[in-house]
Amino acid sequence: MELRHYLSLVRKWLWLIVLGGVLGAGLAYVYSRLSTPIYQSTITLMVSQGAGVVQDYSSLLASQRAATTYMEQIKSPALLRQVYKELGISDEEAEKLPVTISTQAVRDTSLIRVSVQDVDPARAQAIATQIAKVLNDQINAAQMQRYRAIQEDLDQQIAEVRKKIDEVQKSLAPLSDSPTAPEFVRTERARLQMELTTLQAQYSVLLQNANTTRLTASRYNDVVSVATPAELPLIPMSPRTLQNTLLGFAVGVMLAAGIAFLVEYLDDSLKSSDDVNRVLGLSTIGNVARFPKENKSPLVVLDEPRAPYAEAYRNLRTNLQFSLAVDSSNALVVSSAEPGEGKTTTVANLAIAVAQMGKR
Repeated sequence: MELRHYLSLVRKWLWLIVLGGVLGAGLAYVYSRLSTPIYQSTITLMVSQGAGVVQDYSSLLASQRAATTYMEQIKSPALLRQVYKELGISDEEAEKLPVTISTQAVRDTSLIRVSVQDVDPARAQAIATQIAKVLNDQINAAQMQRYRAIQEDLDQQIAEVRKKIDEVQKSLAPLSDSPTAPEFVRTERARLQMELTTLQAQYSVLLQNANTTRLTASRYNDVVSVATPAELPLIPMSPRTLQNTLLGFAVGVMLAAGIAFLVEYLDDSLKSSDDVNRVLGLSTIGNVARFPKENKSPLVVLDEPRAPYAEAYRNLRTNLQFSLAVDSSNALVVSSAEPGEGKTTTVANLAIAVAQMGKR
């Protein structure tokens, strides 16, 4: 099928294509206007290793892996329940909220974008902000849990050593440190003094270890900080009326064009000289237009010799003369596929046109 044929089909069915586009655009516009507006608030979080970790390539990869883990944690029901609880939203209300939460990792960085979509712009902003807070609290609680057993053991040892120090000091109190004191008193005092010194040194070491553990727990934890805070959305992210209308117009045009081409593909009738030539490989020798409805006599060559359709019969006569001169035929058969298609009218007007040239 040539390009010219496609263009002719487009011209023929242009009304349907335009109608389809207008209907598609209209439906999309009405749907967009009737849809409930959805607002989106986005907060950007940055995941970084503890302050004691050297920020090299390995730590960056570790931060990116941690960011992937935290993205899944953000969408967990437990975290969302805590977010709603701290915002004063009950579980029953939370189940009915038209809220959608999505996360996205920024490529080649340790940044996470958390987007909250809601019909209420203020609530979307509040949820996004609260997600960052609850996530940070849960991360700190989970990471501090790793050091809790060590810290509790150190605290217990410190308490026991502190108790022993107090007992030794109480035992030393009644013993005199005078040179005239009895020898057993001086010996006992010296023993207790040595034990006290040992306990105090042990107590100091335990305190130092406890402080070091607390410092390590705070320095080597992952930190989730807010890189870009959530803003109050003023313009809804959907529906996008203009975009939807244009998309509806395009879809309507394509559907209408598809229907038009399907109808043409399924239609195997011949409607023009080009169709006859293309399908049958035959050339036409004449075309006669339909008569106007106000025409009372079908003998147009006789009654309306100057009409365009009368001239069409004369052209047909001339073309037949050339054809008959080539095959030396003196008889013609006029036929059609169905009755009432104009065989008699054609024979009568053609006979008049031939008779006007003085022939039978």
